[in-house]
Amino acid sequence: MGPAQVGAWMLVLITAEGPFDYTVVPLFDAPDADQCHFHAYLIDADIERQANQELLCIQVSDYVASVDWPSE
Repeated sequence: MGPAQVGAWMLVLITAEGPFDYTVVPLFDAPDADQCHFHAYLIDADIERQANQELLCIQVSDYVASVDWPSE
């Protein structure tokens, strides 16, 4: 898959499987930090997270090598 343009911020769900083992699932791309945190707020209110899960907004470059969105 070629480069895909996404927002400068990504909302990801991180699940700790062990002390040094993590699963990261991209949930939403946003143009700025405010939009990312707003969507994190909405998603957090809509899902049940386990104790070993955390939502994180992280800044990324404008282009990424590939975007592998989770299946619905």
